[in-house]
Formats: sequence, structure tokens, C-alpha cells
Amino acid sequence: MIQVLLVTICLAVFPYQGSSIILESGNVNDYEVVYPRKITPLPKGAVQPKNPCCDAATCKLTPGSQCAEGLCCDQCKFIKAGKICRRARGDNPDYRCTGQSGDCPRKHFYA
Repeated sequence: MIQVLLVTICLAVFPYQGSSIILESGNVNDYEVVYPRKITPLPKGAVQPKNPCCDAATCKLTPGSQCAEGLCCDQCKFIKAGKICRRARGDNPDYRCTGQSGDCPRKHFYA
């Protein structure tokens, strides 16, 4: 059975030191499903965190953060309910943030 290395959602979205690997070819790979023969983690501190909302070591939100990314996330906090996060097409109403998630809802939210 071929072992597959899958990168967790948090690490796939935010390339930190824990998510990057060096393949035998020497290429750094952050996002793809890879079938490596040998994996060597990057040295500590080799890649700096790019998102202050997510702790690279634990892949969890930093203290005080509500979200790390999304159309309804701004500076690690949920955007206020009712703000338009995606314009609708056709006769449908615009999509609005719920105030409870960093993601723009797939269904309509009426403020």
C-alpha cells in the first residue's frame, strides 16, 4: 500500500515551518498530495508564519482569535453580521456574513 502524505487544512492554507517538506528532488512542497520516499522537515525557523491568527506549532487559532481566514474574517475576528461577503447573481439576494463564522455562507443570511 502506498502511503500518502496529506497536509491538514490549516497547514495547507497557511504554509508554516510544520507544513513544508523537502522532497528528494530538493523542491519544497506546501500544498500538494505527495508520495515521498524520504521526508526531511525544514529546520525550525526556516519559514516564518504568514498569518498572525494561526499558531504554526499547533495549527490552532492564536489566543483571542476567532478565525484565521475567509471572506467574513478580518484581523482574526468575525465580521459583523449582515455585511455583504459575496454579490449574488441574477435575482438572488447578496450573500452576507453571519457574524458567527469567518466563511461566507453558501446559503443566504438575512440580517
